Amino acid sequence: MPSRKRIICVATFGAIAAAATLTPLLILKPWANQPSPSPQHPLANSNSPYYQPPSNPNQATSPQNPINPPSSSSSSSGTQGQMTYYNPGLGACGLTSSASENICAISHVLYDAHNVNGNPNDNPLCGHRIRATRFDEGRGEVRSLVLVVVDRCEACAAGDIDLSPGAFEQLEDPEKGRVPVSWVWLEPVPEGV
Repeated sequence: MPSRKRIICVATFGAIAAAATLTPLLILKPWANQPSPSPQHPLANSNSPYYQPPSNPNQATSPQNPINPPSSSSSSSGTQGQMTYYNPGLGACGLTSSASENICAISHVLYDAHNVNGNPNDNPLCGHRIRATRFDEGRGEVRSLVLVVVDRCEACAAGDIDLSPGAFEQLEDPEKGRVPVSWVWLEPVPEGV
């Protein structure tokens, strides 16, 4: 079996000359001769419908040194919204999820705009992956996590996402309940998204 390399995500902020704002820049550095982290959530279980090999960097990552938070006015960092959590079960995509999986529900505004035939199970956004990123003031670091869209959030505004409790906890203290987040699609999605 080929050896795996551990990837550590280091976040820095560089000024963009044309935009005079700070934009997050993620730099991935492979560190050889370190074992891959052991699976810590069901997405690392090959029996899960959301299985992703453990060599993918889909667990929350953080830099080695604290940094300043990004500018909230930057539009190049993806969709801006609020992040909350809920207890998942049977979602709008027709899949049953658990509280420990790295899954999310997207806003009903976005979800409903792409419903193709009236059946929410057939929504083309189901199963797409997003990367949620936020600055954790308590830890003084940027946190990032890959999530799979499995549900629709009725109470969410257009840019908001609702995470499983396990996913939320990897990005922020659950006692906060609602925090700012930015997120981006990791795969091509239908036009207009």
